[in-house]
Amino acid sequence: MPVENQPDDVPVKLSSDLWEHLNQRQSLLLQSKFENFHEWMISRGKKPEEEEGLAVKTADNYLNRVDQCFRIGWRLRGEITLSLSQEMADDICQGLKRDKIVISNGEPYSESSKKKFSLSLGKWFDWAADQRDAENWQSPYSFNEVASRPADYFTRQERRLLREEALQFDTLPAYSDCSPKQRNRIKQHLSQKLGKPKSELTVEDWKQQNRSWEKPSLIWTSLDAALRPVEVSRAAVQWVRPDKATLIIPKQDACKNRENWEVALKTETAEIVGRWLKEREHLEKYQDRNELWLTRESNPWSSSSLNNLLGRLCDEASIDRTNRRITWYSIRHSVGQHMTEMGGIDEAKAQLRHKSIESTLRYTDPTAETRRSTLDKMD
Repeated sequence: MPVENQPDDVPVKLSSDLWEHLNQRQSLLLQSKFENFHEWMISRGKKPEEEEGLAVKTADNYLNRVDQCFRIGWRLRGEITLSLSQEMADDICQGLKRDKIVISNGEPYSESSKKKFSLSLGKWFDWAADQRDAENWQSPYSFNEVASRPADYFTRQERRLLREEALQFDTLPAYSDCSPKQRNRIKQHLSQKLGKPKSELTVEDWKQQNRSWEKPSLIWTSLDAALRPVEVSRAAVQWVRPDKATLIIPKQDACKNRENWEVALKTETAEIVGRWLKEREHLEKYQDRNELWLTRESNPWSSSSLNNLLGRLCDEASIDRTNRRITWYSIRHSVGQHMTEMGGIDEAKAQLRHKSIESTLRYTDPTAETRRSTLDKMD
């Protein structure tokens, strides 16, 4: 009989799709395997011989793929087993290679996804070999992931435009300057944004939109701290030190790192974030929530929602995106590029929270702006 309810207090959970196929004894044994695998990845999964671990988010991604592989393997073999054999792994890779294993809508997996499945299976067998002196496994097929083009960076002028636009973004015209038709249209927008019936909106609600420091604080902080999407999502109130103009990112929330990081902010940014902290104390959607920023739907920000926000901001600021790959990482890359040029590689490494200087070296090529300035001085 399948287990009905999975406990909430376990450190690593089986997916509901996996859980519903197992009885109590099976679920406890597989749960234990997953927990040991996850802990191994965090403690030594990157370089076992040097006891260097993976970031928690990376380990989570591997585990989620392995969870899927168990379910795929069960379907292929027509039986429930708590062992993921190398023969089963070979069958899964063969099914992916021949597009016999597909996503829920019937479409084949992308080459990128196929490669992630293969790497996750490899990581599972690396763990097994490290723990039990078992044989290593290698996928019988290669999956050629097309390298995605890195995000383009913003110029210094574009960064200034983003800051300026953030202070005007989502503001409304004065209530008294609007015609009845305009007021009705804007109230419709406010009703959706605030989750409040249109009939209950007040002039104060209208004015509050022009006083809010929510979006400016998010944009300005990211422009200073080079926040990755996952760090925006995890950002918490206690990270902020307005009096010291810094962010303290705890090691458990620092993406790809295992130590606390102190990140510098501009004095103006610290003032904006301080104003936002006072404002958020009185907003209903932030009651009993620790996140520094939430979306309109009261969800943590994601890569997709941040990219959408940035796209709108660029359009409003008249920043040309033609033939450019502009994503949230464009903000981070611009910090690395310009801080390396203006402050040096050590400052850039610390601000970007790079563990290795090699990660920062990608920003040492002079920008076109810098080279143009040099050319102007040459003649």
